[in-house]
Amino acid sequence: MDPKLNIASSGTSVDASDSAPAASSIEAGSVTAKRPGVENDPCAPKSRAVVPVRGLPTSGRPWKSVQTKRHTAMKPKSLKKGWKTHQEERRKAEIVKKMEREMKDEVNAAKEERRKKAEEKKKRKEENMRKAEIVQHVSAAKVKRMSKKQLRGIRLVPGTQASSTNAK
Repeated sequence: MDPKLNIASSGTSVDASDSAPAASSIEAGSVTAKRPGVENDPCAPKSRAVVPVRGLPTSGRPWKSVQTKRHTAMKPKSLKKGWKTHQEERRKAEIVKKMEREMKDEVNAAKEERRKKAEEKKKRKEENMRKAEIVQHVSAAKVKRMSKKQLRGIRLVPGTQASSTNAK
């Protein structure tokens, strides 16, 4: 092989001895041979991970550690439950919820029943008060002569038009 290679178009010559060691070092798999002094530097760190610079967190708590994984992924395998135990717990929770719903429905039904009874009792009491009232027939001329204070005690009975009651 000729020590000087000629490139046809440019007319420049390349020395074959200069390019040969670089080609052999690439073939050997050593990429750092291109950069002299990198692999033999005693001050260079051997295998140090690059840690990004952290600013002050928005919460204002610089002592908090950075979360690397999700909280659910940090749980060890031994604490994770199987599918069958998960389904069993879910079924038990559904039973408990159903019982709670039934108990709430019973309480609400009892409250509704008490409210209806109180309402009926109030209606009966008002009806009994109306039956016990003393009814007097008062003429229209007499009503016209009454003062405002006397008119407040008079109530028109729903069955008759001409008569009114005096509740005293």
